[in-house]
Amino acid sequence: MTKDELRRSMLLRRESMSPSEAAAHSALITARLFEELDFGRFAGVFVYISMKGEPDTAGIIGILIQSGVSVFVPGFAGEKMVPLPYLPGDRLVRGRFGVMEPCGKKRVRADISLIDAVIAPGVVFDEACSRIGRGGGWYDRILKGYKGFRAGLAFDFQVLKGEKIVKDPGDEALDAVVSESKTYFSRRGLP
Repeated sequence: MTKDELRRSMLLRRESMSPSEAAAHSALITARLFEELDFGRFAGVFVYISMKGEPDTAGIIGILIQSGVSVFVPGFAGEKMVPLPYLPGDRLVRGRFGVMEPCGKKRVRADISLIDAVIAPGVVFDEACSRIGRGGGWYDRILKGYKGFRAGLAFDFQVLKGEKIVKDPGDEALDAVVSESKTYFSRRGLP
């Protein structure tokens, strides 16, 4: 299958999950993320705010904040995705492409190179931690040259077993992909 065919097929499958099923599986992913990768040890984490069908990140964001970790979420500045500080109680508004982002007072963008870890969304992953996103290349651009730890969240069925994603120039792989039942590591692995 082509990347577009894989993306379409997986989006349909992901969006067919019931809300209760997605919530139960998301809770397992969250538990595994903190048990196996201990994201609470990082000083700053850039994490997406989940959209419909994605593993829910609300619990992850809450645990990070309770652990004293500085949380950054995606925002858009012109044609560029940027990390914005997220604080408890921040009001979120629907921004570009339907992405929820903090609103209100002027936000100071963070320098991604100063953030310890990134949790990136994806539509399809392979066991070597390559990913296919929604097709805009936003995370590939923000991860280009990024030296911190890179993780993705996936429902089990989103990880291709025994198949590799054919990477295009500019595609950025992750260090780990966390699903309900397994954590996959790339060659780079844990920091």
